[in-house]
Parts: sequence; C-alpha cells; structure tokens
Amino acid sequence: MDRSTKEKVIAQARQDPFLTVEEIAKMAETTERYVRTILSEADLSLTQMRKTYARSLERRLGRLVPKQDLPVQKELKISQLRSARLAGKLNLPQGQELFEISHLTTKKGVLSYVQLVTAEQVVLAPQRNCLRELLPYPAGEVYAGEQKAETVAAGPGLAEILDLLPDQRVLKISTLLHRGKEPIALEFRWLPWEGIVLRWSAQSREVEVLQTG
Repeated sequence: MDRSTKEKVIAQARQDPFLTVEEIAKMAETTERYVRTILSEADLSLTQMRKTYARSLERRLGRLVPKQDLPVQKELKISQLRSARLAGKLNLPQGQELFEISHLTTKKGVLSYVQLVTAEQVVLAPQRNCLRELLPYPAGEVYAGEQKAETVAAGPGLAEILDLLPDQRVLKISTLLHRGKEPIALEFRWLPWEGIVLRWSAQSREVEVLQTG
C-alpha cells in the first residue's frame, strides 16, 4: 500500500462520500480491505461524512415543499473539485479544476437530487428550469450523449435528503452532455426508484422519468 494509493482513497472519499467502499477500491486500484484500513487510519468515516454533507445541504436548501407539477428550485450549491476520473470522461487533463453544481428539484412530480460537473464557466441565473441552463450555451446546442441508469444504496445522507428510509435504494441516472462532438458536462441524478418508470423514445435523445399510476 504505497502513499499514492492512500492519497487516492482519501481524496475520493472526501470528494464523494456517497461512494461505496467497493467503488473507491476500483478507482484507487486497490482492495476493499485496504480502503477500510486507510479510512480507519485516517480517522475518516464515510457514514459520518455523508451525515455532515447532508446537514450542510439542509442548511443551504432548507425544507423543500413540492408543488404540483411545478419545478421546485432551492439555493444552489457550487463547489470546485479535481477528479481524474471525471476529467477523463470530459476529455480533460487529469488535474483540470471542475465546477460541481447541485440542488434539489421536483419535475413532473418526481423529487430528485441533481449534480452537474463541468469545466465550463457557469452563468448564474435566478430563473431556471434545470442546471443545464447554467451552461454558457443556448439550450439547443447542448444534448445528451451516453446515459446510464442503475440502482445504488442511498446511504444516510441521500436518504435523508430524499425523505427515504436509510436502507432504501435509489435510482441514479448518469448523463454525458455534449456540445457538437465534445463532451462538456456530466449530469448525475438521484431519485427514489419505487413508482418510477423510465421511457426511451425514438423522438428523444434521452430517457424520460415518469411516475406510475
């Protein structure tokens, strides 16, 4: 277990406490056992970091009261990070500084937590329907490329944010956004998967999230 592996594990855990031990191990190219050892020696707890992250979001976002079929927007959280993995997906140098913008939103009655990761200079605007509108390009120039949907453990932080039980799983939709042929941003969306239908159509480039019933 060399120093670089230790640094990778600690950096990944701090950047995204919602990652599992297995995911961190894969990113750092080590074993789950070593990940647990490194976190223990560094006195880091993923569970505690998730709780801290959730409390920070609660202070920023306040209580969310969804309105029928209307987008619910709360205060944005904007931070900067460095992630070789995410930069690689955007065809950027490993050390490229990235912006991470996140918020809670309700669209078509579905509550979700959304993150946008990009190296582009975001344009803050009081009126917006989604985080993509903060990118410095007309909406018609930005489109969804590769998409992936999977169920993941919510963890205590996301569970609290989305008003779920701690042991519930959530649906995570990852979308690579393009302008022309170049990827410009990554969008991650977490939402309760129960009562949700994903629909693809020939008329749309990306998946549509609908409520059942």
